[in-house]
Amino acid sequence: MLNVISYYKLHRAKMQQYIQTIKQRNLAIDLGNGVKTNAQLTYPSSIGK
Repeated sequence: MLNVISYYKLHRAKMQQYIQTIKQRNLAIDLGNGVKTNAQLTYPSSIGK
């Protein structure tokens, strides 16, 4: 059982380097003439560093 746990921890640590963190921003866009829409912008967190 210990080997399974050790393997899981090692595999998880290796995979962490491949997980890209993202940020999200909710937007309300005014299209004019009283028409509005909602949108969500998703981008890598490395932008803006």
